[in-house]
Amino acid sequence: MESVKKIAEYYIEHKQYHKAEEKLKNMLEINPLDEKGYEMLMRVYYYMGDRIKLSMQYEQLNTLLTKELNLPIRSSTKQLYKKLLLDLESEK
Repeated sequence: MESVKKIAEYYIEHKQYHKAEEKLKNMLEINPLDEKGYEMLMRVYYYMGDRIKLSMQYEQLNTLLTKELNLPIRSSTKQLYKKLLLDLESEK
């Protein structure tokens, strides 16, 4: 999975966000508990300016962890989500 993340990072650095999105979504289908993968995908949606997909990704992770597995989302993931949303709102 780390190699997929490195490829996705490459795409992000080169502003090929749709390719990064595709790689990360495929990775999360295989390993849906990879919280760092969700964080990366949220950043991709932030760079794309897609607030809806950003929120949907966070909610999907929240549902998976808290409701289905009774696990908390890491505080760093919550903070990232809030920061990205605030930054998108301030860009309007």
